Amino acid sequence: MTARRQVSLSGLLPLSHQCTYSVAPRTLCPLLALCGCRVAPAVWGAIYLLIGVYVVAQALPQNADDELYQRLRPWAALALVTNSVWLYLFAFQLFWLALVDIALYLYSLWRLVALVDLDLLAKAEESTPWWKAFGAHLAFAMNGAWVTVATLLQLQINLMEEGYYPSADLTVGLIGVLSLIASTRAYARADWVWAATSAWALSAVGASQSADSEWGCLSKVCDACAQGSQRICEREVPAPLGWAHACSDKPEVIAASCVLDKSYAVAAATATAITVVGLALVAGIARGLLARRAAAKAAASSDSPFRRID
Repeated sequence: MTARRQVSLSGLLPLSHQCTYSVAPRTLCPLLALCGCRVAPAVWGAIYLLIGVYVVAQALPQNADDELYQRLRPWAALALVTNSVWLYLFAFQLFWLALVDIALYLYSLWRLVALVDLDLLAKAEESTPWWKAFGAHLAFAMNGAWVTVATLLQLQINLMEEGYYPSADLTVGLIGVLSLIASTRAYARADWVWAATSAWALSAVGASQSADSEWGCLSKVCDACAQGSQRICEREVPAPLGWAHACSDKPEVIAASCVLDKSYAVAAATATAITVVGLALVAGIARGLLARRAAAKAAASSDSPFRRID
């Protein structure tokens, strides 16, 4: 039996990541450290529902010449195409092409959020009803936050495929990146959608590191390998870069073995990141409310008959 290794964010990502995107059966989910199967389908279900509403809304005849939808359509089309292409690239284990594709997918989502340009405590442009801008923002901000996480996961998959098992230190660094992006959105635009989605993903990381979690246990790994053909399952190199030898042990050995240790550093980093994002959101809401109050006072002053006329 191979020595136990300290866990990272990715874990056995070449298997587990498929669960996240419903490319493989749910039995692969116990290998995912970032977002367990109980989390991923709920998030993707909400994302695809919101994207579906957007697609239908922008296709209505009365919205054919809508200024907002005209700005968004090319980038939304790019996001939908790259999303579909990624599913096939990943399913065929073309991981480096998948990384290029998901990076383009992520960029298109960031562009969509920037084009909507909605401060959630401010009014939308006069030409665009607030509910319309918020609907588009809700779909693309949730999608963008989740695909930011997925892009970093894809990077770790590729590193693992090249023979490098991502360390806990690297994982903590990536958690910091996620926290920085979410906190910036939360403070600058009071973006609770992006903040909440990021916190949801981070909370799943922490859950995977809990004492009662079965993440990294050999029974779950070998069950996942039995569900489909994956290169990592067929490699004879020591775990966690290959599982052919470990999964050939007797069933009672497999059932009683966990080959990946939980990481206190990763668990602490996720808790800290969630706290930072939450504080940034509170600060962003306060900033937005103060800005609205200042704008209201300025408007009232300009309408006053006693205002100073130069």
